[in-house]
Amino acid sequence: GQTACLTAPPPPFQRSPIFALWVDAVWQLTRQFPTAFEFGEDLFLALLDHAHSARFGDFIADSGRAHRALPPTVSVWRWFSDHLSDFVNPRYAPHPGVLAPR
Repeated sequence: GQTACLTAPPPPFQRSPIFALWVDAVWQLTRQFPTAFEFGEDLFLALLDHAHSARFGDFIADSGRAHRALPPTVSVWRWFSDHLSDFVNPRYAPHPGVLAPR
């Protein structure tokens, strides 16, 4: 099974801001359309926290090859699926059509 946990997050100089920028872009959409997203701000905060926590291995390594060389780890996505109710947006209502950000 996947049970190993890494002991330390990667040094700051080895972290790419791309994932954080993507999370911020989606968060900006949730601010403009607060009822159009099934999950709320807490999900984004938890994703960013776990991306640098070393608790999960999903965000460690910069290629599939390097990731496969690591010991098996717990998946952040499995953890999220087990805790989805903690992140549900209570104001969610399906939004018909395409969102048009300002």
